[in-house]
Amino acid sequence: MREPPKLPQKLLEHILQKDLQEEILGDLEEQYRSHLKKTSHTWAKLTYWYQVLHYLRPFALRSDYFNQIHPFYMIRHNIKFAFRQFQREKSTFLINLVGLAAGLACTLLISLWVWDELSFDAFHDKKDQLYQVLQRVPQNSEEILTWKWTPGLLAQTLKEEFPQVESSTPITTLGSKGILVKGDTRQIAKERYVGEDFFHMFSFPVLRGNPQQIFPHKHSVVLTRDLALKVFGSLDGVLGQAIEWERNWREVAGQFIITGIIENPPTHSTLQFEILFSYDFYLENKSELLEWYNSDPQTMIALKEGTDVAQFEQKIESLVQQKLERAEETLFLQKFSNRYLYNQFKNGEQAGGRIEYVYLFSAIALFILFIACINFMNLSTAKATRRFKEIGVKKSLGANRKTLMGQYLSESLLLTFLAFIVALVFAQLILPQFNMLTGKSLALSFDSKLVFTSLSILLFTGILAGSYPALYLSQFSPVNVLKGKLQNSLGELWVRKGLVVFQFSLSILLIVAVLVVYRQIQFIQSKNLGFNKDNVAILQKVGSLEEDMETFLTEVKQVPGVINASTMDTDMVGNYGHTTALFWEGNEQKENPIRFGVIIGGKELIETLGMEMLEGQTFAEEGANQGGFIFNEAAIEAMGLENPIGKMVTRRRYEHPIVGVVKNFHFESLYEGVRPCYLRRGNYGDNIVVKIQAGKERETLAQLKMIFQSFNPGLAFRYKFLDENFDQLYAGERQVATLAKYAAVMAILISCLGLFGLAAFTVQRRTKEIGIRKVLGATAFGIVQLLSLDFTRMVLVALCIAIPTSWILAKSWLNSFAFRIDLSSWVFILAGALALLIAWLTVSIQTFRAARTNPVEALRSE
Repeated sequence: MREPPKLPQKLLEHILQKDLQEEILGDLEEQYRSHLKKTSHTWAKLTYWYQVLHYLRPFALRSDYFNQIHPFYMIRHNIKFAFRQFQREKSTFLINLVGLAAGLACTLLISLWVWDELSFDAFHDKKDQLYQVLQRVPQNSEEILTWKWTPGLLAQTLKEEFPQVESSTPITTLGSKGILVKGDTRQIAKERYVGEDFFHMFSFPVLRGNPQQIFPHKHSVVLTRDLALKVFGSLDGVLGQAIEWERNWREVAGQFIITGIIENPPTHSTLQFEILFSYDFYLENKSELLEWYNSDPQTMIALKEGTDVAQFEQKIESLVQQKLERAEETLFLQKFSNRYLYNQFKNGEQAGGRIEYVYLFSAIALFILFIACINFMNLSTAKATRRFKEIGVKKSLGANRKTLMGQYLSESLLLTFLAFIVALVFAQLILPQFNMLTGKSLALSFDSKLVFTSLSILLFTGILAGSYPALYLSQFSPVNVLKGKLQNSLGELWVRKGLVVFQFSLSILLIVAVLVVYRQIQFIQSKNLGFNKDNVAILQKVGSLEEDMETFLTEVKQVPGVINASTMDTDMVGNYGHTTALFWEGNEQKENPIRFGVIIGGKELIETLGMEMLEGQTFAEEGANQGGFIFNEAAIEAMGLENPIGKMVTRRRYEHPIVGVVKNFHFESLYEGVRPCYLRRGNYGDNIVVKIQAGKERETLAQLKMIFQSFNPGLAFRYKFLDENFDQLYAGERQVATLAKYAAVMAILISCLGLFGLAAFTVQRRTKEIGIRKVLGATAFGIVQLLSLDFTRMVLVALCIAIPTSWILAKSWLNSFAFRIDLSSWVFILAGALALLIAWLTVSIQTFRAARTNPVEALRSE
């Protein structure tokens, strides 16, 4: 006779309770032999296995095995219980669900934005070794400037003289774009001039060509994928082709051979380009950069692994001073991957940048999430009286505090999970508008980073929201609960009120932030800049415009709607030349020379931009000396000159008369004060500025396009307005203002949801009191006033906390601007009044309904 299968038999012996083993195993063996007589051996074994598995149930298992699987049953029980609780408390459930979903959606969107900001320049394989060399340049005895421009020989010198440097490259450009010519194809492209180590340092994939020797000679050129496809239509057969490069700067134009094609720089790269040339070619044609006193390119280095960065920085600090007598510049390093986020310096030290917005938006996301979690905490603890008997019965039946805490945290995590599903849908719906607001192309692609972020937010929110209710509800004594002797403790009331105060404090902070940032942006946009930026179009001086500039300007001025036109070499937002090599009679500032901004412009630049002269002549006036200089007020004051007109200044051994003094005008952002500068006559600039009559922009630009293309057939007509350049400086501030506005609205709405729920609970708890008061003659207004008083006090306390805090934060932010608004008291009064009014409206919806209730209905049960 065949024996029962050994494996299932041993399994039962291992896990069955000992007092059941003999009986159950005997029954199973008897049934096995019976089946063996009636059926086949295979079927008998399968039946035996089925019956063994049938006994794998809690009542038959050993106690230690039951304890191991017990938590899974408890989790299932807690989930079922949570759903039943949600069904019983539908209004509370909906308030918590909507509040948490809104908070989670905001947090998710801001997390996407933060991850995107942190990803800039982080894709390079050697990101931990890459550094940019910057210069500290003394402006005067009180100010130190930070320059990204460095001497032309610095990159090569660092690699040759310092063994810690693995590779180095200069990177430079001439500002505006040039024209790539191949046959009849003419394509405007943005160029960079880089060293031979460029591709050893930066991770831009080479699609065609030898990455080890991408610039085999000085006339080599590398194209990006998109540019190659635009010009040739394909990547195949492109290497070895000859192209022409047209540039306003004749010395860096000519014929080049394509030796490489690379992938387009990603959007997360601060290095953007379409065509790369050899820096050796650039240096050959800009021989002044072979001298240490001229700065032009940016210098990037890759340090060897294990290099002590601080010690290396000390070694190179005085390098320029060693190479150049009387030099005052010192060198320091900034990690390349930090240059996007940490892009502001003050007196030569890092002083913030876009990283401040990353911190700010992260804080706003946490604030909104806290506010949503507070609603859950408050409503859960406020309605705890309805769960006292449940707690007492469970504790009487043996449930410990740990088990109860697990139940309430399960409810919180389940609610958070449901809210997160709603938040994902909501975030996906508003993502296009969010991208328009931030100027990004974010997407909810569930890669490992987003999944990790989502799970972290989910767990953090669920545990945070459920922690206080779990600790609070699980602490009660079962005897007191079942006897009904529990009262709301003073500590619990203070915690609940404190959470409401915290909610409204954050909301008021956000309201103040919206008002202050909005007023500062309005101030910036309406500030008199010393020139008229409105309706001034900027065209690129490309192609044949260089040779026929005067003819082009003459035709442009004849267009109806054109008020004036000229050329300039700056964009009026901080990109300008500078020099300290300027001397005049009585100048004794040898140790701390004045650094002048230099703006080169056409004959009628001052008239075109509407600058105001204090004295002297413009270049356009009859009899004006075209070789003279026009200084601004700040320069004349710094030079200590009286009656400056006619006095001589010396630049590069040539004397120039001061022919005019122009009122101070802003050629940098309003973060900076007005620096000394002068204007000189010249057509070297890459920009053409055209003042257009208001209201005639469309037809005027159409005619300008026809004139431009008659000079440059086949080239796209591109332009932008000067006020766009200026507005771009404050794009981050406008984003802050807009996001703060939406965040404030969201914070207020979520806070009001919680306040609405608490007011509803308060009214429900005091129904009989309201009925008695009405019977004794209380008016509806008196009842509303009584019920609203407690909430009003909480909002007033929030005001007392938020207003001084917001004043300190607003003052600190405004101090970063050289020109700023004054903080007015009405901003804080308005913020407080708005918060108070919103709170009153929220509470009054519930209290007014209770005040109008018939007192007979409230007292009927009595």
